[in-house]
Amino acid sequence: AEKVKNAEEKAAKKAEKQTKKKAEREAAANEVVGKLNKVGVSIVAVLGVIILAGIIIGTNSFGSGLDKKKATNYFEMHRYSQAYESAVGTNMKEKNPEQYKKIVTVMKVQHALYSYQNYENVKKYPEALDALLMGLKKYDANKKTAYDLEIENDLASVYDKILDILSDEFGLSKSQAYDILSLGSSEYTSKVNAIAAK
Repeated sequence: AEKVKNAEEKAAKKAEKQTKKKAEREAAANEVVGKLNKVGVSIVAVLGVIILAGIIIGTNSFGSGLDKKKATNYFEMHRYSQAYESAVGTNMKEKNPEQYKKIVTVMKVQHALYSYQNYENVKKYPEALDALLMGLKKYDANKKTAYDLEIENDLASVYDKILDILSDEFGLSKSQAYDILSLGSSEYTSKVNAIAAK
């Protein structure tokens, strides 16, 4: 009985050893051989970041270049607001300061027309008239700059539109408009309100 017991124990130990060895062999077969090289991983990561940055910068530069070209084209077609929208947000101010200044100079007066249209749409006639009169002031303030930049015709075309609206919508001649602009602030407000009320 003792011999049988010893034989069973030996057989159990042998089976256990075999199972253990089999498990170790399977684990070794499934184990990833080698370790990742930290330097290699760092180089790949840095290259990835550089390539990604290059793509982003290249795309932005290309888009910015297109916007600057569009801004110039719009300006030449006398579409000043679209020229301004295309120029803003680009590096045109640094790369092509003269063209940027041309666009901004005309837009200062053009803005008066947009303000007028917005006020007109919501039936705020005194504010609409005031916007046009301020456009005349802005024209006078930017006339010399426009001459220096050789865009006096562009600025004059916006100025003429303002004078046409003053005449057609408010019955004011150029001299009458300038007379109103020469008034003190309280008289100016009263006059603008009276004309707008008509």
